[in-house]
Amino acid sequence: MCSISRNQQFKVYSHRAVIPSNCRAMPHQRTRMTVSLEEAEIIGLRALAFLAEDEARLDRFLALTGMSGAELRARTGDPGTLLAVLEHLAGDESLLLVFAAEAALPPERIGPALQVLAGEAGGK
Repeated sequence: MCSISRNQQFKVYSHRAVIPSNCRAMPHQRTRMTVSLEEAEIIGLRALAFLAEDEARLDRFLALTGMSGAELRARTGDPGTLLAVLEHLAGDESLLLVFAAEAALPPERIGPALQVLAGEAGGK
């Protein structure tokens, strides 16, 4: 049986909690979410649209990435660009939660989408 004290803290790596080894094989535990490349790209495009809906949000993203508006438009479908958008949202929990709520998307889908896009962007 998994015994986790109420005060036990978990370290977070790559959007996942590190679960003590005696808790990993629990039958009631949810399986790890997977996301297809197509779904990851859709999430990334929806996130980009979310940023573009608000000039201040978009300006902050452009300033932090160093991209111009024209460059962003030209690279919209690029996995590296979509990865940058999702990383930007993941770096600001409140912004991520607003996006997830507006997109009717569970926030837990962002981490797997990030991993898929990172794999795709790294392979090119």
